Amino acid sequence: ILDLCDLSESDRQHWGQLAGTFAANGEKVLACGWQDLAAAPGTVPATGFRLAGLISVTDPIRAGVREAVEQARAAGIQIVMVTGDHPQTAAAIARGAGIAEAPLVILGDDLVSTLDRMSEEQLGDLAVVARASPAQKVLVVEALRRTGRIVAVTGDGVNDAPALRAADVGIAMGLRGTRTAREVSAIVLMDDNFQTIVTAIAEGRQLFQNLRRSF
Repeated sequence: ILDLCDLSESDRQHWGQLAGTFAANGEKVLACGWQDLAAAPGTVPATGFRLAGLISVTDPIRAGVREAVEQARAAGIQIVMVTGDHPQTAAAIARGAGIAEAPLVILGDDLVSTLDRMSEEQLGDLAVVARASPAQKVLVVEALRRTGRIVAVTGDGVNDAPALRAADVGIAMGLRGTRTAREVSAIVLMDDNFQTIVTAIAEGRQLFQNLRRSF
């Protein structure tokens, strides 16, 4: 949006730095521009906008998520956050959720070249993929599956559907999830709570151990 607006270089840097400050605090930032179309009705302008300002939205991490992430890590489960958010926003959320204190953040556009260079051990350190498209989310799933990992994907939107289908286990959100996400998933969470996934895995492992003992 800043590139579409008539701004001086100093103003462009100011607004870019301000957006970066908001993003570093884990906030999602939208820039808004406007233009009077009365002079050229029916056209779709690509430049000449005036910047109206920034909208910063806070999406707080749910209570109990950090504890659930710690339980998952203790159980040998790797958690990777794949999002379309700004990389600084994604890194801040990853820190807040306990996914990684200094997360390795990969941009979606750099994903193919980066995954090709990463060893199996390096994939184990993968924590955050930002600015990811639906197709790029699938690339992450496929890269992890090639190493022999069992991959589960959680999601709620139409843009998550390809990755939900590509995963070994697709887990859709039942409350805020779209119909498309629910239909392609193997499991639908009725409470949209990450802790429920961790609890279900624990119960499943306990059941498996009980069956082995019985046999």
